[in-house]
Amino acid sequence: MTKTARPVPVLTSTRLMQVCDVFTVIVLVATVGYVLRAWGGLPDRIPVHFNARGVADGWGGKGVLLAGPIIGAAVALLLAVVSRFPHRFNYIHPITEQNAQRHYTLAREMMALLRAVFALLGAVIAWVQVTSAQAGASPAEHTILIVVLSLVGPQAVFISYLVRASRVDSPASRRR
Repeated sequence: MTKTARPVPVLTSTRLMQVCDVFTVIVLVATVGYVLRAWGGLPDRIPVHFNARGVADGWGGKGVLLAGPIIGAAVALLLAVVSRFPHRFNYIHPITEQNAQRHYTLAREMMALLRAVFALLGAVIAWVQVTSAQAGASPAEHTILIVVLSLVGPQAVFISYLVRASRVDSPASRRR
């Protein structure tokens, strides 16, 4: 079935989507609050980039601290808009009348999880920058947290989606 011939989705929010969206909003709002609360006690020049050993090697103004939550909010908004059109996505399994709604729901849940991961990543980046500016340096373990979250988080969401989507068309799911 071509993308243009696919069934139009019925967009409903699952419990997982609702939890992810509430989590995303809370994280974004809390991150902005954290940055604003710390703002007055920070130096005018703060670390904005760290090398592989966690040592600050790039500096910028305090305004850069708002980049994490702003980028997190922009990504969340973009993913929210895109997730309204799951019938236009590329899928690894053929979409049929029988499985379309389930595949659409799984894809939308993946997008909700990604929104939460990217909001959390923006928060962690802002936290590392604030704590580094307050301490004058960044311990390597903070940088490791950013690397792990940015690499493992989205990959874990995608692998989870692939596993769940592969079960939609399995013989066991057809018997139900």
